[in-house]
Formats: sequence, C-alpha cells, structure tokens
Amino acid sequence: MPLHEEIVGDVKRPLIILLGAVCFVLLIACANVANLLLTRAASRQREFAIRAALGAGRRRLLRQMLTESLLLGLIGGAAGLAVAAWCTELLQTLAPAGLPRLANIAVDRQVIAYALGASLLTGLLFGIVPALHAARRDSGAYLKEGGRTGSDGVRGRRVRAALAIGELAVALVLLIGAGLLVRSVIALNSQDPGFASTGVLTLRLDLPRAKYTTPERVAAFYEQLIERLSALPGVEASGAGSSLLLSRLPGSAMINIEGRPPLPADVQNIPVPYDSVTPGYFATLQIPLRRGRMFTRADAPRAQEVVLVNESFVRRFFPNEDPLGRRVTFGDPTQPDTRWQAIVGVVADTRRGGFERKPWAEVYFPMPQAPEPRMFVFLRTAGDPAALASAAQAAVWALDRDQAIAGMRTVGDLLAEAQANRRFTTLLLGLFAAVALVLAAIGVYGVLAYATAQRTQEIGIRMALGADRGAILRMVFATGARIAAIGLGIGIAGALALTQVLSGLLFGVSAHDPLTFLVVPGALLAVALAACWIPARRAIRVQPVIALRGE
Repeated sequence: MPLHEEIVGDVKRPLIILLGAVCFVLLIACANVANLLLTRAASRQREFAIRAALGAGRRRLLRQMLTESLLLGLIGGAAGLAVAAWCTELLQTLAPAGLPRLANIAVDRQVIAYALGASLLTGLLFGIVPALHAARRDSGAYLKEGGRTGSDGVRGRRVRAALAIGELAVALVLLIGAGLLVRSVIALNSQDPGFASTGVLTLRLDLPRAKYTTPERVAAFYEQLIERLSALPGVEASGAGSSLLLSRLPGSAMINIEGRPPLPADVQNIPVPYDSVTPGYFATLQIPLRRGRMFTRADAPRAQEVVLVNESFVRRFFPNEDPLGRRVTFGDPTQPDTRWQAIVGVVADTRRGGFERKPWAEVYFPMPQAPEPRMFVFLRTAGDPAALASAAQAAVWALDRDQAIAGMRTVGDLLAEAQANRRFTTLLLGLFAAVALVLAAIGVYGVLAYATAQRTQEIGIRMALGADRGAILRMVFATGARIAAIGLGIGIAGALALTQVLSGLLFGVSAHDPLTFLVVPGALLAVALAACWIPARRAIRVQPVIALRGE
C-alpha cells in the first residue's frame, strides 16, 4: 500500500464528501446570486435595449455584465478568504486529533491561489446566464415584451424558477446526507459496546525487558500492582489486558482445535485475536460470563493451561458443540511440544474492535500463564475516573519509581475518540446543509417575491373582478408549491444516487433509509412553503385601484 494511502485512508472519503458538500453550497449560492442578477438585469432592460439600439454589440454587453459579476465574485472571494483565515483555528479545535497533518492547515499561498481561481470561476458561473439574457440582440422585441414595467417576460421567469428548483434539489441532497449521518451517530451512541463505558480509567505500562528479564518478574509486577490499585479508595475493581479497547489490530494468530485436522488455508487466513488478562479484567469492564468459569489465582504458571473464549468464537468454531473442556492451540498441532489450552469458560462478545465491525472471535489467556511486558491497566470507580490518575501513578511508582506511564485516559474518552471522525464529518456536513437550507429558502422567497411584484397589475385586475384574498393566496402558494415539488422530486432522485457514496460512513442505517427520505423532504417542503408566506401576504394587500393606476 502506498504510504500516502496508509496515512489518509480513514479520512480520505469524508474529506471528499465534505468537498462535494462545499461545491453544492457554492452552487446554491451561485444560483441565488444569478437570480439577483437576473432581477437586476430585468430592471435594466430598457438601458440594455437602448444601448443595443444605439449600436452596442452583443460582445460589449456581455463584457459589461461579466465584468460586474467577476468583480462581485472577487469581492466575495476576498471576504470569504478573510473569514476562512479567522475560522482556521476554530476548525483545528473542532477537528479530531487523528486527522492527518492537522497542524499544517493554514491559509497559505496555495489556498489564496485556489480562492482566486474559485472566485473567478464563481463570477463566471453566476454571471453567464444573466449576461446572455441581457445581451440578446432583439432590442425592439425586448422593449415591447418588457413594456413600462421592466419585466423580463416569461423566459426570465422560467430561468429564475429553474434556478430555484436547482437550489432546492441540491439542498435536499445535502440535507438527506446530513440526516443519514445524524441517524448513524444516534445509532452509534445507543450501541452497547459490551464493556463498561463510564467510570473506567485506563493507563498503559511497558516494562523494560532489560529490567524485567523473566516472565515471572513481569507477572509478579502486575499482580502486585493490581493488588495496590484495588486497595485505593473509591476503586471498585481493577484489572489489566495486553491490548487496548477499540484497537484495530490486537495480537492475533492462527488457531487449531484438538481432534480436528488443521484448518484449511482460506480459514487460517483469518487470524483469531488473543489477549493476556488478569482475573479482575472481566469484572472491571463488566463483561459477563455466559458459561463455565472465570480465571482465578489457581491458574498459575505451572497449572493446567486454560483459556476463555467469547460467544463469537463458539459460533465460529463450535456451532453445535459444547466448547468447555475442548483444547486449542496457536502453535503447530503436529509438533509434540505444542502447548494446548483447555477452554474453561465463555464470556460475552464486545465491540472492542470498533462499532463498524462484527464482534471478533477472541481468546483470553490468564496473565500468569502468558505474561506480557506491555499491559493496559483498568480501574473502575463510581465517581470521576480521572480523579484516580494521581493515586494510580503513585501506586505504579511505589513498585518501580523509574517506570514510565503512558496513555492515561478514561474509557469514555476512548469511545469519543473512536467516533470523533464520524462526529466531525456529521457536524460539518450538518452545517453545510443548514446553510444550503437557508440559501434555498432565500432563493424560493426571491423568486416568488419578484414574480408577485411583476404580477401586481394582474392581481389588481383579479381583485377588481371579484377574486377574494383566499384565491390570491392559493395562486401564490400554488406557484411556490409547484417549484418546491419539482425541486424535491429531482433532489430525491439525486439523493438516491449520491447517498451511496456515504454508505461507508453509515452505521445502523441504510443509504436509502425510508424515514430520512420522508422526513427531510417534508421538512424542506415546509420551509419552502414558509418562504412563500411573505410574498403571499404582500399579494393580498394589493389595492386594485392603486395597482391599476400605477400601470
């Protein structure tokens, strides 16, 4: 695997998704500005028509409009760059610690060059449609269609409606994506990890082999340490294990079962994780016993070698048998000096390998029979586990004043860290979706407000002929509902296709989750209809005599 892929592998997809979300928000913003420029161009139709009639060519009008839009894009880009520089420290604070090259995030020359290019491209993007619209050659027909109202006619209304439909569609894709991630985080938070997630402090010790030269000395150190820790005030239980919870790669090896032929190569290619644990390990992490017995002090180095296995191990290797008393080995079963271990108990599964994976088939050794210099010590208390940090340090240094202590943190912090990337992605995508929702609502409002203003004469005539306010309200809301329905329909189709990209980030929810695909479009429809309310109220306040007199 290339080193670059190894470094960025876990965050590459979320960052690409966030980049796509940024582009979607930019498209919505461009559509809004294009709508505003179309409205502005409509009010300047007489100016453009007169310019064209006096000899201004289409290229000259295009240059004028594009120059204005490029200037807007550059000013907006400069303002956005200033905000980005101000928010960089906030982003680094919110970002998970495991994000590669987090300290290198800064507004540098490359970012400035990118912002300049994006500003120019954005200026062209939201300026090209209004420019083409304003630079049409048929100035006589343009003046005739616009009349004294400065309206841009049916074509202009259709372009603005199309832009609003596109805004709603893109906003819906972002909102559905954010909704799926939020549901994933909720599912993760409600997931039982299989071990105590609160009130547990963990610390890592790595005994130097030059000092602890024999397995007996290693085992004696940890046995004495667990006794001292268990005697500390407030400690309910303490234990140790050779690998950390939620670690991606614990110790593992190929396993064989006594009385069975060696496993086929395709099965042996799936190693079985193993851990060396003290007798108090399971009580400290509240991992229940399902069958048999736990480890005891009788499981000494010279006693019969034993192991505990979890339920996934039983399902995988003994689906229709009783595993108690059966013997297994991680060595070569054909050798006479192979060490065989008897299964004396079955414990519950844990999601120590992460929530995205199914529980592993695991084997646990008693620490005195398989001592490891590096161990993770766990202390459970009813109070704040962080308050035990100094006392735990003192207990270690009372046994060996030179022993280094690393990785002191709570199990709750480990769980939060394991979900940090997902939470960060959800937070940012949620923020982008919220911005997209606001921009889409503004876009719908702008289209309906302008359309209502352009129909002032029509509304005055309707009311003069007897139309009541309810009919006018229905007319305005029908226009908004039609735009919203088309936009939501396109958005749902787009979301069904694009949410497959999110599938690798989802947990406990399908990329086509029916609840999300019902609730989010319904909420966006409600927002779109709410955006219709102000133009609708403005329409029913039109006085027929004043409207007709103004025309």
